[in-house]
Amino acid sequence: MTPSKPEDDDSAGLVLVVLDAAGVLVNDPAGLRVLVNLLEYAHQAYSSSGDLGETRPRPVRPFHVVLQMDEEEAERWAQAGAEIEELVVEC
Repeated sequence: MTPSKPEDDDSAGLVLVVLDAAGVLVNDPAGLRVLVNLLEYAHQAYSSSGDLGETRPRPVRPFHVVLQMDEEEAERWAQAGAEIEELVVEC
């Protein structure tokens, strides 16, 4: 079976997983704010039908970011503007 491409499935979305998010731009709070803003822009672009400057409409698609980090580090991301929700995965 050939995996489908996102453009082949109108319901396909995107999940970006960031492992060890505690190490991302740890010494650059301004850079982390820029990254969070870019991720928010990507979320808005995926969740709209093309009103962000595209010339043709496209399907709305889910866009999520999963940050792998401990609870204490989540505060740093929240201060940079990220909306944090806890996701617990049991093995």
